[in-house]
Amino acid sequence: FHTKARKASIMFIASWYSNFIFYGAIEDARECFASVYQAIELKKVMKNENIRLFDNL
Repeated sequence: FHTKARKASIMFIASWYSNFIFYGAIEDARECFASVYQAIELKKVMKNENIRLFDNL
C-alpha cells in the first residue's frame, strides 16, 4: 500500500477521482480504489458523528 494512496484517502474530496485518473499504471488502481473507499467511509463517519471540518475557513 503506497504512502501516496494513504495520504489521498484523507485529502479533499476532489482528489478521489483525480488520483485514479493521474495515479499511473493499472496495477496501482487497487490502492486508488482503496483510497476512495476510505475517504467515503471517513465522510460517512463525519456525517453520522456530526463532525465538521473547515467550517471557519
